[in-house]
Amino acid sequence: MSLLSALLLRIAALALLSTVVFGDDCQPWKWKRQENEIICRYDAITPSTVNYYTCMELAVRYDIAVELFFTLNPSVAPDCSNIRENTIYCVRGYKQPLLAIDGKCGPQNRNASCAGTAGQCCNSRTWKCGSSQEDCEAGTCFNGACNGGGADVYAVDGKCGPRNGNRQCGGRWGECCSFNGVCGSGVEFCGKGNCESGNCTAPLKQPAATTGSYNLLWEIGTTPDGTCGGPKTYTCGVLWGSCCNSQNKCGSGTACERGCQTKFGKCLDVTLSFGNDYVGKINTLS
Repeated sequence: MSLLSALLLRIAALALLSTVVFGDDCQPWKWKRQENEIICRYDAITPSTVNYYTCMELAVRYDIAVELFFTLNPSVAPDCSNIRENTIYCVRGYKQPLLAIDGKCGPQNRNASCAGTAGQCCNSRTWKCGSSQEDCEAGTCFNGACNGGGADVYAVDGKCGPRNGNRQCGGRWGECCSFNGVCGSGVEFCGKGNCESGNCTAPLKQPAATTGSYNLLWEIGTTPDGTCGGPKTYTCGVLWGSCCNSQNKCGSGTACERGCQTKFGKCLDVTLSFGNDYVGKINTLS
């Protein structure tokens, strides 16, 4: 074998080895890290003069909670009395969780986390890591890359509201939280007087028609073609004219006067009398 061939063979072998090593490095669940190990992502250096307030100053400067600063720097006393000048401290990072290397997660499995594993979401129904839409949807995802938040935000047991950590409802549990602290759908959960939070709805009540006034319902209307009233009971809106005349057609002007149907649009009240004195009342559009 020539010297050149041997050299090329060695280069190829090194490239293959590097690929294997780097590939392993990019898979967090294969990193040799210990549970609760501090993983620091960003450091900061203290100034030449420090005091009891330096810990708080660093926390504020790097927009983290001061409690997190102490977690990331366990050697620092809780009162910040032993912080040192011109010293590097961690200001961005986290405490290494127990990784679900076997695919099992959550409270049933020592609170192992799916974060950084092949399946990013911990399914509260199976307590296994996964990456499907069902695994990651609100109301099912316990923690990890949950859509909208995990069990700290959405109820994974159907219990919600102030009695249950102000958790919201979503996914398989329904979108409404009743005043009893139970998630569900339909009028008994989402209806007026029953719904505490979530996608609460209430039946639209048409305000009573009053002479010379306009109901907000007519700002939009339901007519698709400018007809109103009749068997289809369409209402008028601003597009076709807000008043429904006696011929069941939407319009404005005279359509709002005599014969105007108050059930299906706006109407004017016009009372005129002619004689020695003028007596009249015209309710203008408002």
